[in-house]
Amino acid sequence: MNITILTTFPGPSDLAQEILERLGGDPAEVIYSLNRQDIANTLAEKLLEGEVDLDSLSIPDLESLFQAGKEGTEEIDWQMPIRIRLDQVWDEQFYRSPDTEPGESVLVEESENAAQIEGDHWLESAYDE
Repeated sequence: MNITILTTFPGPSDLAQEILERLGGDPAEVIYSLNRQDIANTLAEKLLEGEVDLDSLSIPDLESLFQAGKEGTEEIDWQMPIRIRLDQVWDEQFYRSPDTEPGESVLVEESENAAQIEGDHWLESAYDE
């Protein structure tokens, strides 16, 4: 795979648009969504954990708890798991040494290289304890 280094940098939204154009498909396609049922399921689990009888809650209390669940969805850092996975794939695709075997991560290759340089005494010391 050939990689070209950028000398001029587009804005993130321009680059995102270009990515979507190259890949095709509907840019508005929903990948992940939450609905009222998801919040109700989580609230039900919380009530069961706390051994709270639904009949003991007033409608305003129930509405307050449900609203708190809805507000919690606004705090979800949805980009973090995407970035973590992209980082993993990025390392596998773009930072491979010639010695890296197919399916082997960069960290495994680095560990093997370190073991060859330092010998196996670091491994043996792990079994001493």
